[in-house]
Amino acid sequence: MKAPALCLTLMLLSAGAYSQYQLRVEPVFRNYGVDAGLPSNSVYGILQDKKGYIWVGTNNGVLRFNGFEFEQLPDTLSCNTNSVYGKSMTLDERGRLWFIDIRMGVFYIENGRIFPWQHNKQLQALKKDGNFVNGILVKGHGEEIWLGASHTGIIHADQNGNCRFLPGLEAADRVFFENEYGGLSSKAQGNYDQYFQGKTQTSLISIQGDTVRIPLFPFTRDSLSDNNFRLYSDNRLADGGWVLNYFGTYFYFKNKQLVWRRKAPGKATIWTMQDATGRIFTGHHYGGGLKMYASLDDFRDNRPANTFLPGMTVTSILQDREGGYWVGTQERGLFYCASLESGR
Repeated sequence: MKAPALCLTLMLLSAGAYSQYQLRVEPVFRNYGVDAGLPSNSVYGILQDKKGYIWVGTNNGVLRFNGFEFEQLPDTLSCNTNSVYGKSMTLDERGRLWFIDIRMGVFYIENGRIFPWQHNKQLQALKKDGNFVNGILVKGHGEEIWLGASHTGIIHADQNGNCRFLPGLEAADRVFFENEYGGLSSKAQGNYDQYFQGKTQTSLISIQGDTVRIPLFPFTRDSLSDNNFRLYSDNRLADGGWVLNYFGTYFYFKNKQLVWRRKAPGKATIWTMQDATGRIFTGHHYGGGLKMYASLDDFRDNRPANTFLPGMTVTSILQDREGGYWVGTQERGLFYCASLESGR
C-alpha cells in the first residue's frame, strides 16, 4: 500500500510544480523591424482593416503587413512619405484606409493606390506653426471628416471642403469630441506658468460642449521643467470611457463625468488600451515598456499584473480580431504576441 500512496504523492507534487510552472510562462513577442520591410524602427500607430490586414503609421508614411513582411504601396504622387502618428489612421464605410500626416495632408487608399483628399488645399489654410493632427474620423465614404489638431481644436470638414474649428477650446485647457465614428481630442498650447499666476491648480476640460473642472494633485514649479511630467496622452477605451494622463495624474472620464483620478508615477504614458477581456495596457515614454492590469479597477488602484518589453518606448497597442497583440515602439519597430496566456 505504501508504493501507490508514494506514487500518488509524487503525482500531486508534480502536478503542483507543473501548475506553478504554467503560471510563470512568459509571453513570446515576435519582433518586426527594418529587416521585415519597415522604413525604420519607429512605429507610431497600428490599425487592422476589414480584410484583416495590419497597417502601421511610421516616420515614412503607412505600410501594410501582408502576413510575412511590411509593404509600402506604389506612390507616384509622393503622398506617403511623412510621419503618420498614432490615431491618424481610420476606415470609412467601404473599408478604405484614410490617414493624415504630420503636414496635415489627408489621403485614402483604394485598390492598392494612394489618393490625396481633394480638399487638402482648404485644410492647409487652418495650419498654424507647430500644429499637427493626431486623429481622424470619417463619415460614410468621406462626406465629412473630423480631425484632432494638436493645440488648436477639433476641425470639421464637409464634402465641399468647408473647414472650420469646432467650439470648445476657447474656454478650456482640453477638448474631447465623440461621435459614432470614434473620438478625438485637442489641447490649448498655453503657458504652464498660468497655474501659478492667480489660478488654482485645476484644469478645465470640455467634453461634447460641457465643461468639467478637474482637480490636479499639488505640484511645484520645478515639476514643470520635467519633460516626463509635462508629457500627456489621452485614449478612448472599449467601454466608452477616456483615460487622460496629464500633469503626472491619470484621470478616468465616462458619460462626461470625472469618475476617478490617481497619481501616475514613473514614465509618462503614450497609449492606453482595453482589450476584449477588460484588461488595461499602458505604453510608456523613455523606455518604460508595456504594463498590463487585470482590470480597470486594478488600473485605478495601480496594481499592474505584469510588465513587458522593458527598455522599449511603447507608442501604440492593438488587439486584433484573432486576439493577438501588436505593440509599436520607437526603438525596435513592431512586436506581436498571439497569446499572453500560452506564452506564444
